[in-house]
Amino acid sequence: MSPVQQRPPVFTAAGRHALALVAREVRADGVREVLTPRVRCTAMAIPFELEGLRVTDIECGPSGLLAPGALTTALAACTRPPQRGAHRR
Repeated sequence: MSPVQQRPPVFTAAGRHALALVAREVRADGVREVLTPRVRCTAMAIPFELEGLRVTDIECGPSGLLAPGALTTALAACTRPPQRGAHRR
């Protein structure tokens, strides 16, 4: 098995720019939907929407973490199931 090749880090001036780079990468990998917490800033989702990904809000529990039931339901409805242990690079 060949070692995983990693790219050098990319430094950005703003979090939105970093999210735009992530959005571009995941779109290139075939991802078409992103699950996000309903309680979030709008700027967190915009880079993904600009890349054409569907952003699905997930309800949060009283602790502010994703509600397990809502997350389970959203994952079951995804067109591309999550891949465990698969990491590119």
